[in-house]
Amino acid sequence: MLLLYPEKVPMLQCNFILHRLDFDFLASKAPDANCHLKVSVHFHKDWIVRNSCFDGNWGEPEIKENLDELAIPRPLEPGKRFRLQILVTEDRFLIGFNDIHYCSYKFRGRLSDIRTLKIHKDVQYVNQVDHRTCYPSPRPLIQYNEDHHSFSNDVPKKFMPGHAMIISAIPYGNPKGRFTIYFFENETKKQALHFNARFDQQIVVRNSTNDKLSFREEETSGEFPFVFDQQFKLAIALSTTHFLIAIDGRRFCMYKYRTQNQFDSLNGFKIYCLDQLRLEVATVDHIYTGSPSCQEFETFSNPDLQLY
Repeated sequence: MLLLYPEKVPMLQCNFILHRLDFDFLASKAPDANCHLKVSVHFHKDWIVRNSCFDGNWGEPEIKENLDELAIPRPLEPGKRFRLQILVTEDRFLIGFNDIHYCSYKFRGRLSDIRTLKIHKDVQYVNQVDHRTCYPSPRPLIQYNEDHHSFSNDVPKKFMPGHAMIISAIPYGNPKGRFTIYFFENETKKQALHFNARFDQQIVVRNSTNDKLSFREEETSGEFPFVFDQQFKLAIALSTTHFLIAIDGRRFCMYKYRTQNQFDSLNGFKIYCLDQLRLEVATVDHIYTGSPSCQEFETFSNPDLQLY
């Protein structure tokens, strides 16, 4: 679920190839969902088209309209990493590429209806989908350079018990590599959860760091749940006392919070890969499980369950 409201900044970082790249801000994942904003990059025409579609009817496209007076016609180069930044104001989107304002686009529907971001066409990989508030104060406080992370997903609102993140991804590259999913505490490098999948040892290490950034005692119980080159669906739910983790419809482990008032310090998660392993993140969903204890949260990690 993607929630947008004034003063929110989605930041996307991608690598792409070939001829076209589309960013769709949708009301749902349904094939016929209303599209509140489509940003479509046409490399062969040096166009970046903006449009909306409601009830199956596309509006008037904007190509040269509402451009910044200093906007260059081709702010992106095929095959090179870039950042798309969108600032949500009271009545329009402000769209920029690589820290440079490009254009504005006035809302054509209700901002509160936007729930899903779809990135498609000729995209190679996405390694950052971060959301921040700017006013009255920034959250998360600091926007890190995420070039060294395989994926980043910051959120602009305080987590609450019952929240769950559903991650679908495929590990590839070196079959003896490792990947880590971790949660920083606020603007520090202190880790509230360090979830480290080690293909070389066939174990998953759970840990956290203390105020001196030293690791605590590792937890490694449970069979290794990942298969190389095979997509998995992982749910991380936040109960009142624990991180709860399920993979492909089955509960895997839990990890007790080590910090008081843990929800005050969580901003989102990062993924880091080691030893030439790559993790291609296909989807990320944020949902409310229905209860602070996250009862039956594992059902959301069922590969056959479609989340809308």
